[in-house]
Amino acid sequence: METQNQSTRSFLITGLGYVAGAVVGYLAIYLFGQFGLATWLFNLVGEEQTFLKLLAIPLIAWFMLALGGAITGGIGGWVLANSIGTERRGKMTAGSSVAFAGSTGILVMIFLLFISFIALYNNFTAERIEQYGILFGLFGLIFGLVTGLIQAFTTVRLRHTWRVILASTSGFALGGVIAGLIVRWINPLNGLETTPILTTLVLLLALTLPYFIGGGALGLTYHRIAQRTIDAGEAVESVQSPRWQIVVVAILALFIIVPILNFIDKISGFLTVMPANLQSEISPETTGIRWSDPIPLTAESIDFQLPSSNSEMAIVAGTEHQAWCSPDGIIQYQFGSGPVEQIDFPSCISTPAIALDLEGTPHIVWYTLEVRDTNGVTKPGSMLVESVRQNEEWSEAVIAAQTEGEALASLSSDADGNLILVWTEAADQSGALSLSIQENYQCSENDLSPAELAGLESILGNDTRPPDSEVPFCRNEFDRIIYLPNPDPEYSDQAVTPNGGFDQVSELIEQAQFEVLFNVMQYVETKTKPSPGSIFSESVGNLYQAVKANPEDYPRGMTVRILLGNYPVFADFTWGSQIIEVIKDLKTVGVEKMVDPEIGWRVEVANYPGVYPHSHNKMLVVDGKLAASLGFNYNYIHFAKDHPSGEGDDLFDLGLSVVGPVAQDVITHYDDMWSGADQIHCEDLTLPDGQWQDTCEEVIATNDHVPEVLRAYLPPDGNTNAFSLYRSKVFNEADDFVAASLAASTESIELITANFSMDLHCILNLLAPGFCTLADSMPYLESILEAVEKNHTHVRVIMENANSYGLENRVTAAVIYPELVRLGLEDLVDLRFYNGRVHAKSALIDDSLLIIGSQNFQYSAWGKGGGLGENNITTSDPQAIAEYLALFETKWEEAIPVEEAEYGGSTSK
Repeated sequence: METQNQSTRSFLITGLGYVAGAVVGYLAIYLFGQFGLATWLFNLVGEEQTFLKLLAIPLIAWFMLALGGAITGGIGGWVLANSIGTERRGKMTAGSSVAFAGSTGILVMIFLLFISFIALYNNFTAERIEQYGILFGLFGLIFGLVTGLIQAFTTVRLRHTWRVILASTSGFALGGVIAGLIVRWINPLNGLETTPILTTLVLLLALTLPYFIGGGALGLTYHRIAQRTIDAGEAVESVQSPRWQIVVVAILALFIIVPILNFIDKISGFLTVMPANLQSEISPETTGIRWSDPIPLTAESIDFQLPSSNSEMAIVAGTEHQAWCSPDGIIQYQFGSGPVEQIDFPSCISTPAIALDLEGTPHIVWYTLEVRDTNGVTKPGSMLVESVRQNEEWSEAVIAAQTEGEALASLSSDADGNLILVWTEAADQSGALSLSIQENYQCSENDLSPAELAGLESILGNDTRPPDSEVPFCRNEFDRIIYLPNPDPEYSDQAVTPNGGFDQVSELIEQAQFEVLFNVMQYVETKTKPSPGSIFSESVGNLYQAVKANPEDYPRGMTVRILLGNYPVFADFTWGSQIIEVIKDLKTVGVEKMVDPEIGWRVEVANYPGVYPHSHNKMLVVDGKLAASLGFNYNYIHFAKDHPSGEGDDLFDLGLSVVGPVAQDVITHYDDMWSGADQIHCEDLTLPDGQWQDTCEEVIATNDHVPEVLRAYLPPDGNTNAFSLYRSKVFNEADDFVAASLAASTESIELITANFSMDLHCILNLLAPGFCTLADSMPYLESILEAVEKNHTHVRVIMENANSYGLENRVTAAVIYPELVRLGLEDLVDLRFYNGRVHAKSALIDDSLLIIGSQNFQYSAWGKGGGLGENNITTSDPQAIAEYLALFETKWEEAIPVEEAEYGGSTSK
């Protein structure tokens, strides 16, 4: 009878001890919350780290629950140790504390999620509430098993562990079942309204029952183990776990905890916002206009005076501006009686020529035998070079013309402000002359269409450029529209090539003489050839071989910059891992060195430094004279389905390339992204795989250019307008220009676009029609609807029908059509789904302004202070517009009206 009483006493005391521990533990959680511990921990994460804050919520909840569980187990374990009379209470208390911390921290949160799910599933009614009873019992079973496992191995010897595990599992399972039955009986969903005090007390009793029965079962089991030990003549402490067992448990715990912590660390790193070093105000670094290609002429065809080979000084504007070549080969300049200035490099051989432009700025041209390449290496050469005095400094000398030998030059300006350079080579007995012109470059807003003018005024009034900055929109020449997978003869006379637009980009790259700037968001691994990456890298490889074979043809050497968008890879929670694929492809095509001073070669590869947002830009700049804005990534899916790679998916896309001064704006935009980028430099690509990677190091990307690419190029036939439209998280010219141009439309708007979306949250409109209204429109949609309502502009949109884009586009149609009907304007707007897959981002406004680029008509690409990096290029060229109209009409006839299209398909209902 005494033994029975002692067992009952152990059950009751230990059960009450764990109940007390649970009450104190959960009260502690409540108080920690009330006194701001959770808030303090949450605020340790910076305000700008939105995604880390989301991750912090469950982690803080886990920490708080684990802390409460540790208190529960600690108090219960101390009572348990006292009840069996052991002097080593610390081990028992610690083991129980760890056990309840682990099980409470992990399982309670899961249990609450299940409760919430069932409540949501039952629509928060009392129907089928018996599911709560089942869930309580199941939770008690799992909670008891996890707690028992940890507590058993940390408190008793191996041979007794099964008893503790069984007691904990059965006790908490039984407690959970009874608690569930009580919950079912009192039905708190109704009871809290009818008898709130009684229901609350009974509910609290039900919630403590698992701790009472589970704790009591543990107390009973430990008591019996202790009693058997005493009956065997041993001390109670002998049943406690030995040191080696604790060590084994700790090691096993580390094997579990360390991977979890590593995973959390990886996830937190993946979710960390890393802002790029972007500028809110930028302007081109252009230092003037490029010299035209040499024109042969005779002495009779132009009025000029060449200096003799023994002349000592060049003079312009009387004696105010003087230039001469010193005996040690350094250009000297003096204005009036002012101090003598000098241009240290490159050296001079003969008398320089000097002239003033319309603004009175002096230009000096001289012959030299040396040039400094992209790597800063001085190389021999034979050329005329020019320097301009700007901001009281002389610009880096730019190559005006390459010659066979020493040249004698004359420099003058005409009434229109054009600089005229005439030269003859001293060794040429025929007296043959050559002429090159540096035109006076000025743009007039009178030459802009209303849509272009509205766009220009929007960017001039938004403080993104210095007040005296000029936008180089005029004197540009349309080059081509780039198509993927391939153009169709119905709308383009371009030749079909094996790899479509990827071949077009490669062709442009291989024309480079000084520099290639390439930017793309996604660059996929080469799985089968040809891949987009292998096509790109082959063009860089061909350029490398050309420089290597004939370095004299590239006096400045060659710079190739490749900037990736730091694209997220969700499969392994990494950012920008595709950068190594670029270097692998370069190695494969025979690029031996990323930097080779002997031939003047330099290829640099970097990741955009920003994360959340990353960069969505796709652009190309060649020699500062040609610029292309692209809509496509370097991904197999843009290939035709019958492509030899076997990976094509016919995803339609567009790009636009132009030649002219607008490329200077694009360089500036590229530099804004490149500066501070995460660059990887590998010293030796000739080593085998596994070894060349060891020569790689991370560096911070910096901007520099050879001076030729910072001179605006005026194509001989350039007579159309073009704008470079760039946006970042802090720079919004693209947003402002596009929105203003759309709103200014008076005739027509045609879009071929993947996205035509409302705001992000409008996807909920699919579940709750009417949730989203016109108030949730993005700026581009507001501008289009403004043009429709005010100017009765006709709008046609061809958009994507698959994946989330298709769903968002359907929401837009569902929201705007009723409003158009209400206004009687429904005949002015027609939305259709592309027959196939489309990834293009393009707009034609009033048949006068064509915009193509990377900027989607979606929330991800719009909004001041947020959104991805994007770029577009525009053109007013009639040929480009006619080609796009032909493309649009072809695709429009194939497109499917919204009301007839099945979601995700290319067929009508």
